[in-house]
Amino acid sequence: MGYVSYSIALVTYIDILGFKDLIATRSAGDISRIIRVFKETLRPDRYKTKLKALPDDEYVNFSDLIVIATPLEKARVAPGLQLFSQLMRLVFAQSSLLADEGIPIRGAITIGQVVKSWRQLYGPAVVRAYELEHGQAKYPRIVIDDMIFKALHGIPHAWHNDESTDKRYLNAITRLGGCEDCRINRRMRLLNLS
Repeated sequence: MGYVSYSIALVTYIDILGFKDLIATRSAGDISRIIRVFKETLRPDRYKTKLKALPDDEYVNFSDLIVIATPLEKARVAPGLQLFSQLMRLVFAQSSLLADEGIPIRGAITIGQVVKSWRQLYGPAVVRAYELEHGQAKYPRIVIDDMIFKALHGIPHAWHNDESTDKRYLNAITRLGGCEDCRINRRMRLLNLS
């Protein structure tokens, strides 16, 4: 039997907001299409739109929940770029579901230990992402854990350009759609990221 051990990854825990109501009001075919669109927008490697330098993500989904682990160890690109890539996928997923179905998503991104074994994704980072999503993302939003910035602060080559430039880009991404008062922006201001 092989050795199973944790590795460091960005972990995204994301689900469809109001899924219980969708189950009660939509047909099984509608739900199937919604879940397919949700999953496809978060799996760019299936459609050849993924940057080749980014590592392969680990995906697990159940019902309206998707958990994605983006490995940071042995990655060929800066962790900050991987965070941007993940955020852009989430923006794309949200815009696709809102435009096509009027359905919002919510979730959280953190950093920490995770492993995939027997097609199950688990570890302290999955628990942390769940806690952030469940406790802080009560409305349509993506919570970015402060731990990501603390973990990457001061590490040479952690950011694609440099730390302050990439944090400005991140702040601009979170403001897409006129979201000046989103929780993520308030958290970033508290962290002096904007």
